[in-house]
Formats: sequence, structure tokens, C-alpha cells
Amino acid sequence: MSRFPPPAVHFMAGHHQSARAPMENPPPRSNSIDGGSKGKGSSAPNSAELARVNSAELNQSVSATVQPKHHDPPNNPVPPQHTSRSFAEVASSLPRQNYHTVSPEDLRKSYLADVQPKPLGHKSLIEGQPILSFNEDETNTLAAQLRFALVGKFSHGAPPYRMMHKLIAGLGVLGGFTVRMINAKHILIQLSKETDFTRLWLRRIWTIQGFPMRIFKWDPTFNPSQESSVVPLWVEFLELPAHLFQKDALFAVANMVGTPLQLDDYTVNQATLTCAKVCIEVDLNRPLLEEFIINIRGVNLVQKVVYEQAPQYCKLCKHIGH
Repeated sequence: MSRFPPPAVHFMAGHHQSARAPMENPPPRSNSIDGGSKGKGSSAPNSAELARVNSAELNQSVSATVQPKHHDPPNNPVPPQHTSRSFAEVASSLPRQNYHTVSPEDLRKSYLADVQPKPLGHKSLIEGQPILSFNEDETNTLAAQLRFALVGKFSHGAPPYRMMHKLIAGLGVLGGFTVRMINAKHILIQLSKETDFTRLWLRRIWTIQGFPMRIFKWDPTFNPSQESSVVPLWVEFLELPAHLFQKDALFAVANMVGTPLQLDDYTVNQATLTCAKVCIEVDLNRPLLEEFIINIRGVNLVQKVVYEQAPQYCKLCKHIGH
């Protein structure tokens, strides 16, 4: 049998060679791929063998290019799951949150700090209604910082809230103060000086940018839907004995009517003895005292009390003025 391929094969091979660019020294063709003459004892690999060779070379190339990263073991390695340890031992080895590193502002907000707040109030159930009650001492302690607090009420519109602090300062407030909104009609003015508190309250109505603002004393039972019945009133004590015009004695006299706030200039200077005039905090929910007895060395003197412009308080709608 002839060792040369059939003529048709020669024609196809020649056709492909003519399409290629001429090369000066063409490389020798591999006998194992182009199907040409084979060496003695050699055999052509089939497609399966070629696939295995290519896959092995590809895996070797990828392995050489991408190397796995090795990390140093952590300083505190987690114990193996199969290690026999109690729950308390595991819990004690976990990092704990240190509240001393938390900012003071966060501690003010959180109830989960190391020191829990002191329990306040008493819970009860009356006729199926849950009730939380605060006693007098607790109420006084909680309200101490609001001792000089006033409520400003705007019944017919109000200036912009962002301007409120500047506008209140324009009323002649000398000490520090804060202004906070309660609702669209009410603001809370917390003052630091008693003189500012008394002066603003005694006037009772201020006009700010054309809007009337009525002033009420804040108290722990304040309700925005009701007006406080506690008001400052100027009270005259007619024909008071001259030796009772001293400040301490006048405090005792005025305390028969309500809580004394301040004296007027004429009374302080004792320029006239026709009457002593004191501004007193009174509750309009209670009957106004018109007279009382002053006993001096066993002698009873009837002391008359005159109120200047005492307003009416409606016990039905809880408003001043009708």
C-alpha cells in the first residue's frame, strides 16, 4: 500500500497552504496533530485525552496565579465548639460594654445604665382604672427647677416661635431664661431670677409684635385646656397699725390672704400710713378674704382688706374673665 495520502487530500492541503502568508522558515508540523507522518510506535491522542490535558494545564495555571491568603490566628481565638465549658465561663469570657465610655448625653437618654433611676410614684388600680400617684415630696422635688416658670398664652395669634426668645428678652428680662413651646397657643418661660418672674407675672398681659400674651403661673397641675386660677393681686390693708409696716410684720399680715410677692414703693418707704399695699398670690377658686382680726395685747382689731381689680374666674369653663 502506498504511504502517500490520496490526491484529494494533497489538493486540500495545498489549498490551505496557498492562503497563508509565506514564511522564511516555517516551523515543523507536529506529527501528533496534523495527521502527517508519525514516528514509529507513536499514536495520535483522541479528543478526550486532549480535553483532560487542557483541563489539567488550566487548573495548574490558575493555581499558580491565585494563591490562598493565610491569616495569622487571632489573639483571642474562640474556643472549639466541642470544648467542655459552662455557660458562665463562656459568658465571662465575652467582652462587656463599659458604660463609663458612653457619652453623658447617651446616659441621660438610656434606662439601661449601671445605676437605675430611683423609683417614683405609686401604682394602683381604682375601679378598674390604673393610677400613678406622686406624693407631695416627690412633686416638690420634680418641680423645683420650675419654681420661676410662667406660661404665656396667645389667644389671638402669636409671633413666629423662632423669634420668641428674642422677643421675651426684649421685655427687660435680666437673668437667664429659656422659652419652650407647649402647643400653638402656649409657651413655657423658665426664668432664673425671682425679680424677672414677679415683674412679668404682675403685669399679667404683655403685647408682643401686636399679639397679646397673657401670663399665668405654671404649677404641676397645669392643663393647657384650662387657665390657672392662681393670680397676683395688689391688696391694700387699710389703717394698719404703724408698727406693722415693717417688712417682716407685713409678710405675716399679707400671708392671711395668700402668698406675699412684693411691697409697693410707698409701703417700703413708709411714705404714707393710710394703707399698706402688698402684691399677693391668691387663688380665685377660693373666696377672697375681706377682713380678719389682729389681736394685739389682748385687743382685737378688725383689719379690712381691699383688692385691686380682682378678676372673675369661671369654675365651669376654667377660664378667667367671666
